[in-house]
Amino acid sequence: MLIAAGSLIFAIYLYKVFRKSFEKKEEQGFGGVFFIIGLIASFFGLGLYFSEPIPAQYIEIYGVGYLVFTLLMIIGGLSLMFNWNEKPASYLAVIGGIMLLGSAYTVFSFSLSKSPFSTALMFGLSGLGSISSIILTHSTKRLKVLEWLVILIFVAVGLLTLYSGMHAQYGHVASTLAAK
Repeated sequence: MLIAAGSLIFAIYLYKVFRKSFEKKEEQGFGGVFFIIGLIASFFGLGLYFSEPIPAQYIEIYGVGYLVFTLLMIIGGLSLMFNWNEKPASYLAVIGGIMLLGSAYTVFSFSLSKSPFSTALMFGLSGLGSISSIILTHSTKRLKVLEWLVILIFVAVGLLTLYSGMHAQYGHVASTLAAK
C-alpha cells in the first residue's frame, strides 16, 4: 500500500513538475511526503529480514525491491525538501531500476508469485520508471512523450501495487481464518 501511495503521488508530482504548476513550498511538501513514506516503508522492509514471515527466496525479491523503493523515496524526499540537485539522486535511481528489472526477471522466471506476470510487470515498470529518471534530469530540452510515458508508468505501478496489496491483504486474512 505504501508503494502504491508513493508511486501515485510521484506521478502527480511529475505531472506538476512537467507542467511547471507549483511553488517551491509545494515541492518541499512533496519531498516531506516522500521522505515520510520512505521512512515508514523502511521499517516494514527491514522487518522482513528480522522476522522472516515468508520464505527466504521471497525476501530476496520482495525485501530488496521494497528497500530499493524506500531508499529512492527517502533520497528523493530529502532532495526536494532541501533543494538538492536531483542529478545525483537520478544515478541512484538508475541503479535501483536495474535491480528492479533483475527482480522482475527472477519473479517471472521462477513464478515467485500467485500472479507472476503482473508481479513481474510491477517490478519491471518500476525499474523502467526509475531508469528513465536519468534521461529526464539530464536532458536540456523537454521530452514530452517520455514525460507522459513516465507518468503513466508510475500510475500503472501505483495501480498494480494497490491491487497487489489489497489482494494480499485479503488472502492473508482468508488463510488465517481458514486455519482456525
